[in-house]
Amino acid sequence: MFQKNTSTGDLWLIYGCRSPTSSLLFESELSDAVNSKVLKHLCLCFSRDTVNSPDEKYALKEISSILIEQACFPLKAQYVQDCILCKYSTDYEVSEHDIQLMNLVFEKGAKIMICGGPRALAFGVYESWLRLLAMRLYFERTQKWCKYSAIPEEDFINARAYVDIMRKAERFQEDVWA
Repeated sequence: MFQKNTSTGDLWLIYGCRSPTSSLLFESELSDAVNSKVLKHLCLCFSRDTVNSPDEKYALKEISSILIEQACFPLKAQYVQDCILCKYSTDYEVSEHDIQLMNLVFEKGAKIMICGGPRALAFGVYESWLRLLAMRLYFERTQKWCKYSAIPEEDFINARAYVDIMRKAERFQEDVWA
């Protein structure tokens, strides 16, 4: 899946599924990619709690220690959109994680690829990217951060236009099924 000794730049993967033990695909390949630094950042998002679940199928003893220790491995349920627009960001400040994602898109020309289903998931992920891009556009215009809830509509309009440009350049791609 990932080839060692290839230049990938700052390769991030935000991966979502239900459970780390029943639906996490390519676990050993992901562990290898993280351990060999092919993946600079791996954020695993599980829609079910991963720790303290009454269901034994979520026991972490079966999961690679590399993923638990080196990847973003939340202990509570988290969706992909929560990782894009860091749910740990307060309404008043932008997190370092958010800034890193913004820089990947605006300064390094990152490609965004959204795969999954159902369409509601893709819409939530798209909306998180829009909010993140709008925040960055607001910052570029004013040289200050605003609350996420206070991003002006003009920055959302510009973020949608930016996504359209990214789509035409094949930098924003969606493979979504029902």
